[in-house]
Amino acid sequence: EIREIESGTFRNLRSLEILHLTNNLIEHFSNQTFIGLKKLIVLNIGVNPIKNIGVNIFKELTSVQTLNINSANFIKLVTHSFLGLDSLTSMILNTLNLRQIEARAFENLSKLYILSLDYNKVERLVNETFVGMNQLCYLFMSLNKVTEIEENAFKGLATLQTLDLSNNKIRKLRNITFADLTVLKELNLSHNYIK
Repeated sequence: EIREIESGTFRNLRSLEILHLTNNLIEHFSNQTFIGLKKLIVLNIGVNPIKNIGVNIFKELTSVQTLNINSANFIKLVTHSFLGLDSLTSMILNTLNLRQIEARAFENLSKLYILSLDYNKVERLVNETFVGMNQLCYLFMSLNKVTEIEENAFKGLATLQTLDLSNNKIRKLRNITFADLTVLKELNLSHNYIK
């Protein structure tokens, strides 16, 4: 079980395309952990007790298309959490114990196609939570604790086709909640508290 990765460990692995670091005891990644991995396409760091994602951790990973951080232990995604992941198309952030997502946390992910945030503890979707994800088609947020969706939470998601908010605690939907979702084909609001 790996507990720590020293800065520059992967520096000479310039041809590496897939990196799995799952099922270890890694709590922290420095902004030098992934330096040199210019050709990396898939990064799986799930099932680790990761406590937070720093702003510059992924800055070197401009070729990564798939990121999996499931089953970790961080509570909050801050603004610009995923800087550098310019090619990302699929991101799995399930079972993180995640409670809060700041506005613009995903802002630079303009190519993201699928985002899964299932099995977390997010209680509120603030305005501009998903701003900058111009290609997002699938958003999964089932089995959270969402009670409130601010009126511009989904602003900018003009390409979203599937939205799953099932098994949350949503009580009320505003008449403009889904206003920007003009091509939405599937909306799952089952198992909420809507009256």
